[in-house]
Amino acid sequence: MRLRATIGREEIEVRVPAAEYSAQAVLSAAHLLSGRAAPHVEEAGGEYRVSLWVRPAPERSALQALAEDFELALDNQALRQDLVDRNRAILEHIVPRALRPPPATGPEGAPEEALSPEQNAEIDRLIAQAEAEIAERARRKASADPLGIARTWEETRGKG
Repeated sequence: MRLRATIGREEIEVRVPAAEYSAQAVLSAAHLLSGRAAPHVEEAGGEYRVSLWVRPAPERSALQALAEDFELALDNQALRQDLVDRNRAILEHIVPRALRPPPATGPEGAPEEALSPEQNAEIDRLIAQAEAEIAERARRKASADPLGIARTWEETRGKG
């Protein structure tokens, strides 16, 4: 292991040089291990101190393996961040284009014009009609009570 790690009874503390790793990489690596240990990250004196607590207290070898897994996760997150930083211009160019919906086209392949006020009114009317039909079906279904179990006590036994 390249990083300085201190192994305690229930925790490990790994010291990460801030000059070599970004805060984002350290936080991401700690988060990746949060299913196995409770992480705590703080910055002090040009380094990040990452504490990972495990309860109940595991064997020392399990804590050593956790420290090695953290270092591997940290290297992976640093590499991911480096790739994003190097390719930021490409990502900023491609991603918005990929997420933009394709333009609507008419029968000839030409772009469609916006809907007319009459078309919008017809769509609103059809939506209202469909909602009314759904409500009516729900009302009919709720009123169907072949076993009479939806009736109140007063309806079945009389008032009093």
